[in-house]
Amino acid sequence: MPNFETMNKSLSKIAVIILAGFVGLALLLNFLNKKQTPPLPVISKLSSFELTDSSNQPFGTKQLQGKIWVAHFLFTTCSGMCPITTGKLASLYRSYKLDKRVEFVSISVNPDNDTSEVLSEFAKKYQADTTQWHFLTGPIEKIQEVSEKILKVGTVDEPVFHSGYFVLIDRHGQIRGYYDGMDQKGTPQLFKDIAVLLKEKS
Repeated sequence: MPNFETMNKSLSKIAVIILAGFVGLALLLNFLNKKQTPPLPVISKLSSFELTDSSNQPFGTKQLQGKIWVAHFLFTTCSGMCPITTGKLASLYRSYKLDKRVEFVSISVNPDNDTSEVLSEFAKKYQADTTQWHFLTGPIEKIQEVSEKILKVGTVDEPVFHSGYFVLIDRHGQIRGYYDGMDQKGTPQLFKDIAVLLKEKS
């Protein structure tokens, strides 16, 4: 004859163990969900600059105050990396198009060709709202200063038009990250890091 009392005690112990396991798992998941993403490093503080946008108006750090923004360099006749990196930036732009706290800035490194009028037509190719995705031009000396000394993505040894990097800037005008636009992991990481900055207190 089976000992039902012993069996019941064993089943009760098993039930308690299983319940404790579920409770432990629930507590672990709750902890992981509440665990905060570590803040992004502050790499450097931007100096101010001003160029000219696709509407032939002055545009620079003054207009970007209080915004999270991504900087990128291109030229409209580029047939190498520019279409790739600009396409990826366009994807990011569409992802954040409804969030006006995030803006995008593409700076031409070929101002002799890329006038405001040319950039205006180029923006239409990507269906860009130029109040949120800005296309900038200006004297080559100013563009070199922005790339080399301010955003720090170009050097004399490696001209900026060879750089496929995106630069992430926070609301306080601080560089928070660099992302290789030619790397498969670069743009997805940038997408996540923009979200991290959006959660930071302004």
